[in-house]
Amino acid sequence: MHKTFHFVLFIVLTLGAEWQTGLDHVIKNQPQLTLTSNYPIHTQVEILFDKQFSEVPEVLLMFEQVTFESMLDVDINLSLGQVTKSGFELRYRLGGPARVQQLKVRWVAFVDNNVQLTYREFNFMQLRELRQGFGVREDAFTHPVNGNIQSPKVSAFLVGFKMNPENGPYALQINCALDPEMQNVNLNLKTKDTTHVRYVKVAVILVGTGSKAITKQGGIDSRGFNYFEEQSTTGIRRIDYKQNVPDTFLTAPQDNILSQGLRGFEANSTESELISMSLDKYHVFDDNYEMNFGPLNGTLIYSLDFSILLHEPTKIEKMTMSHLRRK
Repeated sequence: MHKTFHFVLFIVLTLGAEWQTGLDHVIKNQPQLTLTSNYPIHTQVEILFDKQFSEVPEVLLMFEQVTFESMLDVDINLSLGQVTKSGFELRYRLGGPARVQQLKVRWVAFVDNNVQLTYREFNFMQLRELRQGFGVREDAFTHPVNGNIQSPKVSAFLVGFKMNPENGPYALQINCALDPEMQNVNLNLKTKDTTHVRYVKVAVILVGTGSKAITKQGGIDSRGFNYFEEQSTTGIRRIDYKQNVPDTFLTAPQDNILSQGLRGFEANSTESELISMSLDKYHVFDDNYEMNFGPLNGTLIYSLDFSILLHEPTKIEKMTMSHLRRK
């Protein structure tokens, strides 16, 4: 009697890491979130991934647009609830009294051993120079680098802040850089004039050799050419911003995972009572990254700082072997 055994072997090779991105705009002129005086307001959204991850991913949050009332304390904080292979909880906390009219949140979920993501919170007592005073003030902090991340590049994203402008514009800027030994990230928080910063939450991301992701930091200072002041204060005004990107990201631009978030700003309001900052209409083409951004209605943007995260598409190959037999 002869028995034939069929042995089937599936080999799945994952080249690169797993990345997905999305956008949440649940806070958009909703009376129950913007017109109440019962602060703080807590709300949460369940985000489901398009494809399930092979393991529980890290999730990066960032502001892509924020609009709030001027001349009042503004308090915004993003956080994560439970994260699984299938999705996560995105939690909003609005502290008031300034009403947040719109908040557009970009998220990036990933499984990548060559990326380090950390959320850092700085409270009232830590922000000694930023919480009071006049003129330009700065506070400096350090953050350790995971020794397994080789030759990292660092960027930061704004995730939460609480501040009060005393008869002046809102201003907050975050800069980050690696020390010469690449053992620590030097974080610099800056404000100016009469803006009093009480709380800051930052997402710090380091991308090392071996990951196909890249990060870039950029910014525009409009005071050099008075672009925004010369334009109409109705509607959205824009400035084009371009950066070179490696050729490897241009093979299929429409498939690249491209995300961006606010890193800092200095803004004031004239005809409108709202401060509005937005980043939008971004894409990769030819050998440049291009972004158009600008304020809304009566907002004057003096400076706008942002970070960019770009990743090549994940490629998965499957090999099937079913030719082994034993009699």
